[in-house]
Amino acid sequence: MEIEKLDIDSIFVKYTINEIRDIEQKIKDDMERKKEELRSMVGERYRDLIEAADAIFEMKTCAKGVEQFVHLLNEKCGKIDHTILTQSSLANSKSDKQFFKLTLVNSVKILTETRRRCWTFLEEKNFAAAARQYALAQHMSASLSSNTMDDQLDNEAQKAIVAATRLWHQTRQMKATILEKCRLYLKNTDTDVQILANALSTLVVFGNKTIEQVLNDLLSAKL
Repeated sequence: MEIEKLDIDSIFVKYTINEIRDIEQKIKDDMERKKEELRSMVGERYRDLIEAADAIFEMKTCAKGVEQFVHLLNEKCGKIDHTILTQSSLANSKSDKQFFKLTLVNSVKILTETRRRCWTFLEEKNFAAAARQYALAQHMSASLSSNTMDDQLDNEAQKAIVAATRLWHQTRQMKATILEKCRLYLKNTDTDVQILANALSTLVVFGNKTIEQVLNDLLSAKL
């Protein structure tokens, strides 16, 4: 049986389950054999390029996971927005005002720790986690800034928002740093498949690039 001539549409009609499993294994073995042949042809210099092909599949899975996380993060941030706007508009409830102050404290805490946490994630080569931390801080800053002209906020709350805004101004450049670290890892000659998939998916989701653009960047970095 020649694998190259298999008709995928009719394979489930002509063969049993066990035969299909055997065919699947033969296809996998044939792929590995051809990869080894290609490795021997191009030499060690471009070996990591071939191995990067395996990372493409990991990247797609990782990118999907990041997109789902970003969607979840947007939902959570939307709830935070609603809480901030609701709490700032309630004038007479002491407990509501206290809750809003706690929200402010937590927001400032997130913004205070974002740079440190981003650098920690980058040192661990967890680029996606650094991007998530940055996105959360960005959203918190935007939510707080929308309340700076609210007359119902007391002086303490206004000062907290101003402090948070300053912290955000000190943090904004981390996005460029995260993306640059991702691009630098693409040039690494000793790449880990999981980390490479992490870097590629971060460039797709966080850097607003298509998968095709990121793969071209990967090839350019390796050549």
